[in-house]
Amino acid sequence: MKTAIMLAVTAIVIVAVAVLGYTVYAYYGTSPSGPAVQTTSVSMANLRFNPHTIEIQAGQTVTWTNDDSVSHTVVGFGENASVPAGGTFSHTFATPGTYDYACTIHPGMTGTVIVK
Repeated sequence: MKTAIMLAVTAIVIVAVAVLGYTVYAYYGTSPSGPAVQTTSVSMANLRFNPHTIEIQAGQTVTWTNDDSVSHTVVGFGENASVPAGGTFSHTFATPGTYDYACTIHPGMTGTVIVK
């Protein structure tokens, strides 16, 4: 009887951890990088940068548009920009490389710019 109770408790804990993990993933919008998208526009919506990974040419300007109802930040590549709901932020990338950035308000909200 004790073993059956222990197994039931273990199963409940495993299910709870799985549900919590999925909930955190869905809420914070952590998304796999996937293939880079060639664009100069990034939307901030549903607590995600979309697309997550973009590819541009050196000298191009990327514009982030906050389509959420809350403020976000774009922090990385020497920038620390606050972007209010409905606002935009732009940055010109002069040097080739891979630039990671994040919203410091919302953990897990990250993105990457690949400059060729």
